[in-house]
Amino acid sequence: MKSSKYVCLFFLYVLGLTLILASTSCQSEKKSSVLIIAFDRLPSETIICSDEHNTENFNLNSGFAMLCKESIRFTHSYTTSLQPAAAMGSLLSGEYPHQHQLHRSFDRISDKTELVTKLALEKKMRTSFFSGSPNILKKTGLSKYFELFDDSSAVTEKNFIKQLKSQFETFFEWYSEDPKPFFTVIYNSELQSKGSDYANTIEKIDENLAGFFIKLKDDKLWETTTILLVGLNGANKFQRLDETAFQNLHSENTQVTTLIKLPRSQGDEGIYWKNDTVIQSADLGYLLKKIIAPETSPNTAGRFGFPIIDIQKLITEKKLNPATNAQTEQRQILIEAPNSWSKNLSWIQFAVLQNQDMYIDLNQPVIYNILTDGMETTNLFKQRRQIFEKTEINLAALKKNLKLKPAPQVKRKNIFSNEHLINTNINLENIWGLLEIN
Repeated sequence: MKSSKYVCLFFLYVLGLTLILASTSCQSEKKSSVLIIAFDRLPSETIICSDEHNTENFNLNSGFAMLCKESIRFTHSYTTSLQPAAAMGSLLSGEYPHQHQLHRSFDRISDKTELVTKLALEKKMRTSFFSGSPNILKKTGLSKYFELFDDSSAVTEKNFIKQLKSQFETFFEWYSEDPKPFFTVIYNSELQSKGSDYANTIEKIDENLAGFFIKLKDDKLWETTTILLVGLNGANKFQRLDETAFQNLHSENTQVTTLIKLPRSQGDEGIYWKNDTVIQSADLGYLLKKIIAPETSPNTAGRFGFPIIDIQKLITEKKLNPATNAQTEQRQILIEAPNSWSKNLSWIQFAVLQNQDMYIDLNQPVIYNILTDGMETTNLFKQRRQIFEKTEINLAALKKNLKLKPAPQVKRKNIFSNEHLINTNINLENIWGLLEIN
């Protein structure tokens, strides 16, 4: 009797130990989540991660500072398109717009394009997309593989723009229904809202981000989540009279904020450094695929001479070997500004960046040195054209493939107020009244 009692206790001990080990194993193998927070009109210089951002008091009310403290900041990150839907397509596919075929908000992404959300679903992750404006709707095809795609702002919100705070609240409501690893995109357009003050709006966004990040930490999601905060386009801050916000391919309108926070073990210090490598939205999309499913091998060759690179090492190593540096320095990246005034894609204006040279493919092409010419006003086309001779051939082949026509001359009417020339940051609803197409 006594013997059977000890045997029973032994089996209970073994069972308990097995359950504990299984629980520990599950915790150690817990999948991390991925959260993308994407903004319209968020250029690179808006967020500068300085030592000031690392002070405790500053961090309390600044989401940007909290993220800076534990992230890699890319100082030379560019969008693939001035159109938000196209740039988002690149983020979710790891492809250029001419590959995934989503150029404007009313286009639809190619059915042949593999989206990162498909990989997330295959990995049993919950998927959600919270759209903050009509720039990105279900009809773009980006909703495919998202279990929840909330684009209700187009019919429920004043001025069609959803507040970031409201989006965060909706996210937590969705997550609480089934707290499992997730792949989520929160897209916000408050900085594009008509009549909004940019500086005040940035400050409000910063405070909302702080509250959101604190909540993530309280809910034990901060350490287990990869966070990508990115701009889909820059800000048309210089009053270039012949270029609207939808055509300005200069750096101020194409270079965007990009911060990446990686998951970490509890107690570990967060990664904090900057990287000056030139990257673009499609590179980030490729990175997301590798994070979700490391075994996948998306095509990064890039037709027409514009390859996509694997930037995984850039977020894990401060310094790259000389061979990798040479590869990234010689690469050209492509940025597009498609026409959005006709249903058919009749023309696209392109910009190509290599090192410090920005080539803009206008009727009369221009080349600017973005390092020495901050406002990009001195045209170096005659001196630097030979660098882009092959690029011009590649662009001609791309245009032929897309069946594009030459871009028309687009001129801005001279519109004055009593105090100053009206800023060229125009909205979708009044673009027709401000343009003449010859």
